[in-house]
Amino acid sequence: MLPLPGAPSSSWARFRERLSASFSGADPRVCVAFWLFGLINNVLYVIILSAALDLVGPSVPKGVVLLADVIPSFGTKLVAPYFIHVVPYSVRVVIFVLLSAIGMLLVAMSPSYTDGGMISTKIAGIILASVSSGGGELSFLGLTHFYGPFSLAAWGSGTGAAGLVGAGAYALATTSFGLSVRTALLASACLPAVMVVSFFTILSRSPMQHPRLAVQADYHAVGHEDRLVGERDESNSEVDDVKETPTESGNLRWQHIKANLQRAKGLFFPFMLPLLLVYVAEYTINQGVAPTLLFPLTETPFAHFRAFYPAYNAIYQMGVFISRSSTPFFRIHDLYFPSFLQVVNLVILTLHALFNFIPSVYIVFAIIFWEGLLGGLVYVNTFAEIGERVPREDREFSLGATTVSDSGGICIAGFVNHVLGRPSTKFRKIQVLAVFLFWSTYLLRGNKHGPPIIRSVSSHLSAKLSVWQTTVGVFMWLYFCRNFAKIVGLECPEPLANLYSRSFFRATWITTALDAGFWTAMKVKPKWLRDIASLAFTVYYLFAAERADEKVRRVRATLTVEHLRVSWNKGTTPYLWALASLVRPRLTKYPPRAIRIPRPPQSSYTEPTNAWLYFDGPLSALRDQTCVILDIPGGGYVAMSPRASEDRLLAWAGKTKVPILSLDYRKAPEYPYPYALNECYDVYHTIVTTHGRCLGLSGNVQPRIVLTGDSAGGNLAVGTALMALQSGSADSPRWQGEHMLPRPDGLVLAYPALNMRVESWMTEEQMSLIQDKSARRTNESVLRQKNMDYQRLTPFTSPGPSTEDLLHDSSSDLDLKADDVAHGASKKLEEKLKADSLAAQAVAVAQSYHPKQIRTRLAVSSMISYVHDRILTPEMMRAMIILYIGPHNRPDFSTDFLLSPVLAPEALLARFPKTYIVTGERDPLVDDTVIFAGRLRQAKLHQFRERQELGLEKSRRAFNEKDHVEVSLLPGISHGFLQMAGFFPDSWKHINKCASWIQDLFEAAERRKSSSSLLQSLHGGAQYYQVPKTDANGGSSRNHKRRLTGESSGDEDRPLEMSLGRMTPLDPNHPTDGGDRPLRRKSSSGTPHVHLQDSAPNDNDIQTTSGSQSKNASRGRHPQPKGLSRRRRDAPTKLTMPPARDYIAAALETPPVKRRDRSIGSLPSEEDLLGRRMNGLAGGLMGIGEGAQTP
Repeated sequence: MLPLPGAPSSSWARFRERLSASFSGADPRVCVAFWLFGLINNVLYVIILSAALDLVGPSVPKGVVLLADVIPSFGTKLVAPYFIHVVPYSVRVVIFVLLSAIGMLLVAMSPSYTDGGMISTKIAGIILASVSSGGGELSFLGLTHFYGPFSLAAWGSGTGAAGLVGAGAYALATTSFGLSVRTALLASACLPAVMVVSFFTILSRSPMQHPRLAVQADYHAVGHEDRLVGERDESNSEVDDVKETPTESGNLRWQHIKANLQRAKGLFFPFMLPLLLVYVAEYTINQGVAPTLLFPLTETPFAHFRAFYPAYNAIYQMGVFISRSSTPFFRIHDLYFPSFLQVVNLVILTLHALFNFIPSVYIVFAIIFWEGLLGGLVYVNTFAEIGERVPREDREFSLGATTVSDSGGICIAGFVNHVLGRPSTKFRKIQVLAVFLFWSTYLLRGNKHGPPIIRSVSSHLSAKLSVWQTTVGVFMWLYFCRNFAKIVGLECPEPLANLYSRSFFRATWITTALDAGFWTAMKVKPKWLRDIASLAFTVYYLFAAERADEKVRRVRATLTVEHLRVSWNKGTTPYLWALASLVRPRLTKYPPRAIRIPRPPQSSYTEPTNAWLYFDGPLSALRDQTCVILDIPGGGYVAMSPRASEDRLLAWAGKTKVPILSLDYRKAPEYPYPYALNECYDVYHTIVTTHGRCLGLSGNVQPRIVLTGDSAGGNLAVGTALMALQSGSADSPRWQGEHMLPRPDGLVLAYPALNMRVESWMTEEQMSLIQDKSARRTNESVLRQKNMDYQRLTPFTSPGPSTEDLLHDSSSDLDLKADDVAHGASKKLEEKLKADSLAAQAVAVAQSYHPKQIRTRLAVSSMISYVHDRILTPEMMRAMIILYIGPHNRPDFSTDFLLSPVLAPEALLARFPKTYIVTGERDPLVDDTVIFAGRLRQAKLHQFRERQELGLEKSRRAFNEKDHVEVSLLPGISHGFLQMAGFFPDSWKHINKCASWIQDLFEAAERRKSSSSLLQSLHGGAQYYQVPKTDANGGSSRNHKRRLTGESSGDEDRPLEMSLGRMTPLDPNHPTDGGDRPLRRKSSSGTPHVHLQDSAPNDNDIQTTSGSQSKNASRGRHPQPKGLSRRRRDAPTKLTMPPARDYIAAALETPPVKRRDRSIGSLPSEEDLLGRRMNGLAGGLMGIGEGAQTP
């Protein structure tokens, strides 16, 4: 060790003498060459890490660059030492220089992320540079064997300088000099050429040609005699190596590799392990701990917090440079001691990051500098010790093989940061493969009884246990350990344990497994393979229920529209469709028929509506039908066609014997609100104006129509009914006609989504609707659930006294005046709470609540109470609402009752038809259902009382709410149970109940029609929506002409083909003149008619036979004309109601009224903040990713 100047035993002259003696025998050319080798080989690694943000952009984790820069180098150092000795050094240098240059050129020349370039090319270039760096390090360290300890010292100093030079040069080039990132990287691609110049020009070749000259007195090999023999043999081998013509052709044989593995095994504990430990601690500090070491800016020399980490890195690199340059002056032989000190540094800095006990940032600076000193010291002294303690014949291999420790330490530190820091989901694939490969290799090549510690136990047990016993025992204990918490009662509570009934919980278990299986197989490209994989994964998740729950929970947290469609359309995939058809009983004799319903002439859309007709009878029997069920299926507004509800629709068709028209309306986000609502209303409008001829009915009478819908379809069904009630009212647009459409004869709704405002707390008005005396028995379970919300949170704690109780106590004295109530309440609060500050609060509370006592407790909405529902979660509700509304609409959620029918005005609800609703008590939407039913009941009651006051109702007659609305709440059941008939048998009972309701509605409509015939005769026998007839001389006797149908039903499983002529006007004296329109044609006699015929067997949809022109493919809109044929744009909201007359007849004439304004506004401007926010949210759900802009 070199004594310091000024010490008692030294002087400046003596110091200079010893300093000169320390460099005695050093060749300047060798030192310069190896210093450049170390600098250039490592500087590219530093430049790449410094440019990580500029290379991949802010959206890609910087750990990707680190992994691409470290793992290839680690793999090269791990494998290459066992075969690279057959490649001459000159060839190695050329190869590594080419790899580095090509890699940096790929990184520099590929388009940047701002220009839309892919990062795959850049990652490939980084990998090439990393392979070059790893191979160069093990090769140049092996080369130091020929040039003595000064070459090793120069190499270490050059690698230490690379950290300072690389980061500083890149920062100067891109900031001070103003060079672009591409130019700076192109310049760095020229740096590897320095290694070629150093090797072939600066470096002396004589030590390689005369290897004995490289032997210095500083080498102390073990065994003098063996060393001489080894030197003699090595001389010949080295001369052969210098000539770069290997004489032995069997160096790559397995025996040679096994010998090298034995050499590497002997290197692990004395050299590899200390170097590994110091790098694990060092890079754990740099990557994980250092970014958290922050102090108040007023106590530091920095102006910004982002300056801390670069300062730490610069101080660390300075320590590394100094220590790696220290071998000529300072040596250590115990490598574990500095490794232990480095671990101590890690512990200290980690504790400070947790408990913040270091008072000054300058102490952290000193620790970071000390960390760099220890890291560089262990690095250079490890290889120096190998040069002294390893036999000469093994030295070259040992130097190269030990280099794997530093890269291995960096990788392990990355794993530690991955586990303790923010986990990377993409990195888990590498982690799993690494663990699998490691243990597979160990089982194949390692000792069959395992590591030395357990080898004796394994060998002893193997004599007593067979392979079968061992396998079964291992799996049995794994199963026991996994369920140990359940056995001893320490498992976490199951939130759904008491939420559902047993049968419904089993159904949700199957549904969750299906969702998890289909979502797992989403990315499989071939459709046939994806269908098979979906079923295979489903079978797995049926047994691994916890894995299924975890999979579904994570997917729902990052939902896209594709996830929703895969989940809800899974029932129409080939194998599940075949299975459902197999287990479903035969409900009808006739299959459903595809059909298209044309738009009414006043509509602003021209594309017909796709639908499916469910009718248990031949097509010829349709003309005898006078009732129609218009079904609107659910699916969150984004998925599910009528075929997904086959169980329900076939059962209804078989039981009611009534044609069911189930709409396959266009879905969001391609067709956002209000497209689907307008489409449903158009179909209703067409059925009414054509008297059902668009379905194949005779058209002689107005058909009775019942609207049905489930979930989102229930929202659209109620919205359609509200629009029908609005038609002909004040401010209604003319496309709805100047006369009021007849209202539906009833509605049957299943778990409808009636409120787009996802609320957390129930208002007092909402609670009063639920607590209404007439509905208290029906809503008993809902009220009980809300009363239990508080009790579940405090099962073992008694709540404190309420202010209301204090007021009651303070005012119990009859002599207490009203002005003293506040004072009395304050006094009570002071006595009970022992706090002066609460007295004033009690005074204010007493004064505000004394006039009017609160009537309801704090109640949580069902959406929050059932937030863990397995069928419908808040994340799904959020996604559906955003997708349905779209990024360019901004409706008023507090007033738009067509979006949230629960907000419908009382004037409309008073005219609403009879409504049946079935829903589950555990449905997150149950509150909105009972609130809507309560508002409907309240509106009918107010109308009934007004009629009694006017003498239109008998004063003794009692109000019967079941004449207007009935709600069936199913205990222990949540959302979507009608879709689960295949594995939830109770669904059939509820499906049949809905069919009975539909029959009751048609019977009630028939009774109303009979009772209203007298009133119609009082109006001169005029019938509304009268069909104009012609006499025998005037042409056709009716407007409906059928052909090519006959009485046979043999081909009725094929789609129907419809073409609609001029529709019958609402007012016979005022025909609508819309000009030439698509889907319209006349017969030879000039009479408008409808054609109903079978189409080709290969058609899946109805093809219109009219000569319509090509319109907009996405919306099918016409330019907006003026006059009576003006088209509508949006669903209406603003309303002025006419006098209520629905108690007289289903449709009495109303005078013409004004048109209405639009209900929602379109926001095409990207400047609007809320518009951009909605655009961003919808874009994320639709998978647009970075294209969406979210402020």
